[in-house]
Amino acid sequence: MSVCRACGSYAINHGHHGRDGSDGHLCDVCYWRARAEEAWTALRAIKHEAASLADAQVIALESLAATEAARKFCGVGELERAGYIPAGSADEREAKP
Repeated sequence: MSVCRACGSYAINHGHHGRDGSDGHLCDVCYWRARAEEAWTALRAIKHEAASLADAQVIALESLAATEAARKFCGVGELERAGYIPAGSADEREAKP
């Protein structure tokens, strides 16, 4: 009878408990523990990536809000909507009377 290389158990049942026949050197408990650790590692990586994306989104939204606040404070948005071209701009220099 086979012995688990990880813990020494004899509870190796390749065709039972949902096992697919791989890792024949592991008992049923160690087999599923290995799968759980792989899944946990993948889940932690996904969670970390999601947190990084959320942080980046917050920073982008804060930057956008700050830019919009500065534009409103300076009145830039209103001038652009009215079609005003600032003096000395490239558009004004190229415009023909």
